[in-house]
Amino acid sequence: MKLLASLALFFVLVLAETAQGASSLYDYDERLSKIARETLWQAADEGRAIRRGRVESVGVRCYRDQETFESVFEDRFGVRANRVIAYYAGGRDIHLRPSTCENVRLFFDGPNTVRTAGAYGVLLHEALHRQGLRDERLTTCFANEAVRWGTRFYGGSEAKALRARNRALTFTRVYAPSSYRTSKPNCLALTRRTEWVRYARLGSRP
Repeated sequence: MKLLASLALFFVLVLAETAQGASSLYDYDERLSKIARETLWQAADEGRAIRRGRVESVGVRCYRDQETFESVFEDRFGVRANRVIAYYAGGRDIHLRPSTCENVRLFFDGPNTVRTAGAYGVLLHEALHRQGLRDERLTTCFANEAVRWGTRFYGGSEAKALRARNRALTFTRVYAPSSYRTSKPNCLALTRRTEWVRYARLGSRP
């Protein structure tokens, strides 16, 4: 937990194919895979995040420990991983630090905090990259807004869902690099646009 608090949020998107890692390095979390896909389906029902018929399945790799996550990343890309919290490297799978996986689980077990809601947003951010989104600001914005609809789907009240969405936005504002941030008013306005997929696919800015 302390390590996560000290990290600057830095998502990584690369287009290389995912290499097959040893299963002893990570576990596939089927619960988080289901949460990611169902959340995007619910967001699509509201006309946000992604078109409903195009939600691809997501494999969630939760690494066994922080050191293993960093070692795998550094062996793959040849750069330090101390500022990397999660990444997508092509294929079906997304890669999360163990602390990120744990914080998403905590969110669904009750605690609705900046850190747990933020981790939920991280999961969705990488799941949206799996759907084909490339622009980091758009992806972060849609992921944080999708937190709201996922929270509602899994039994949260509207008030809890809005708090979760706002805390995910706060997490981004505090930890993410500027290239990942969109102001709350601009993000909320953007999620109401019906043509957002065209911008996301082209990698351009509205």
